Order: sequence, then C-alpha cells, then structure tokens
Amino acid sequence: MKKLLSVVLAILMIATAIPVVSLPAFAADGYNGTPVRPIKITDSNWADLGLKEKKFVGYYAIRNASELYGFAEYIEETRDYTANVVLLNDIVINENMDNPQYKWDPIIVFCGNLEGNGCTISGLWVDRGDYGYGGLFLSVGAPGLNSDRTISNLTIANSKIKADYSAGAIAGSLGG
Repeated sequence: MKKLLSVVLAILMIATAIPVVSLPAFAADGYNGTPVRPIKITDSNWADLGLKEKKFVGYYAIRNASELYGFAEYIEETRDYTANVVLLNDIVINENMDNPQYKWDPIIVFCGNLEGNGCTISGLWVDRGDYGYGGLFLSVGAPGLNSDRTISNLTIANSKIKADYSAGAIAGSLGG
C-alpha cells in the first residue's frame, strides 16, 4: 500500500510540475484575434466563392470574423472608404456576450456598398467609453465622398454597443 501511495504521489508531483499550455480562444467561426485580408471578387473567382452571379465583381468577399477584422484593417490602412463588400456567411465574433473576448473598433468612415446577403453579424462588442459614435461603423457617409451608398440585407444580433453619445448597431453617425 505504501508503494502504491508513493507512486501516486510521485505521479501527482510530476503532473503538477508540467506547465499548462493555454490555447488561443476561437469564436464560433474560428476567429483567434488575427485579421485576414478579404478576397476581392474578380471575373475569374466569383463562382469559386459560391456566388450565383457576377454582380459583386469588384466587391470584397467576407466569409468570417477574421476577414471582417481584415476588412476594417484594410480601410484604416488604405483609407479606401468607398470599398464595397458582400458577406458570404453569418459571422460570430463573440459567442458569449456576458464575457466577450474580442472587442470591435468601429470602421471610421464607410461610403461604399455593403450587401449583407441575408447574413447576420453577432457578438459585436463595441465599447467606446467616453467617446461617441459606436457601431459597426463610426460613420456611414462623409461630405464629398460617395453619397450613393447602400447597406442592405444585414442583421446585427446579440451584440453590445456602448458609446458616450450617438450609438447604433450599423453606425453611430450618418454623414454626407
């Protein structure tokens, strides 16, 4: 009995000395905090993306949360505020809104077309603190930029958006 107890204690001592490796958390669609640039739809790849027609050629295709964050990064870096985008799947950024992991920083200005394609973005967590204009976008439209923009067939669900003033699911402000 003493030998068995000694073996069990030795195993426990060794097991507790092994460092615990923490794996990255993933949202439901695989987002792990790393943005990925979305694919621009062309004459040669539209069918490969599962689109039924060519009408979205020139748009950016967003299939998951990584590409949504990548699109936001692209807009911020290039200032291509008139870029057009189409969602190809439902996107879940945070599954548990009681304890969200991934914060969304709204895209500053959006003056393009967004075709939601009947998809839903859920788990959007925006916390602007003492700043205003919270939503997927800070502002849709801006003076002097494309005023013929459309956001359609998009649902924002199970999300938290906090701003000191002027907050909305899609945009904190409409300009232009």
